[in-house]
Amino acid sequence: MENRDREVMEKTDIQQDRTGMEGLHPLSPRLQALYDMVPEGLKLADIGTDHGWLPIDLVKSGRIPSAIAMDLREGPLDRAKAHIEEEGLSAKIKTRLSDGFSEFQAGEADCAVISGMGGIVMQRILREAENRLSSLQVLILQPQSEIPEFREFLHTEGFRLVDEKIAEEEGKFYFLMKVLPPADQENEDLSSFWKSQGLPMPLCLKLGFQFGPVLLMKKDPALKRYLHHESDIQLEIAHSLEQADSQDERIQKRLQNLREDMALLNLALQIVERK
Repeated sequence: MENRDREVMEKTDIQQDRTGMEGLHPLSPRLQALYDMVPEGLKLADIGTDHGWLPIDLVKSGRIPSAIAMDLREGPLDRAKAHIEEEGLSAKIKTRLSDGFSEFQAGEADCAVISGMGGIVMQRILREAENRLSSLQVLILQPQSEIPEFREFLHTEGFRLVDEKIAEEEGKFYFLMKVLPPADQENEDLSSFWKSQGLPMPLCLKLGFQFGPVLLMKKDPALKRYLHHESDIQLEIAHSLEQADSQDERIQKRLQNLREDMALLNLALQIVERK
């Protein structure tokens, strides 16, 4: 593992116990997972802050020294500002109306969180940020949709994926990714993992984009639950299609695509369940 990767991972492992901390807002499982992934001691830029509870709790607990809470919409930003003022944190958390990183200056933060929006929107935000990202040590990303496409974008653009996590909330699975800004080096641990699988690299990449390469490498228990959940859904859909008009070309094409998806999912299950 590269030294930079190891430093980020070690900082993340130093997670503060929130139990007994007075005045912290009870975070949802998704926000708690984001909280846990933010390295200790870094200045934060929270892109799409919404109500502002994440930077509030991070600063109030002492995990980070300061934050900039940014949002595209005035309504959510006003609510975040009110919450920050109520907590007496206006000196440590600044609010800013901003479309992505548009109002962010390089060097103002060490870590950025982008969450709660579609993967395509997040791709645009990262593309438009370009020269501002080099000053960041790490980004915590949580796309709400287009997740395989978003992982492929990160790979293509040279972001280095160093950790992944799944948050489960009200029957939904949320995928969180910790990445380093674009660099030439690859993640050696992931490279070794894929080589150990004995699979062609195009198939390894497809598996990684679809299910998360670090999650597969860690044999993450939450990923296993997600895979079984998706398998049950796919089997039910396949059964319905098999009962439909067998002469309908659209149904046959849909069934063929579904069987390919099921084969890929079953391969992922073999990896995470292998002893």
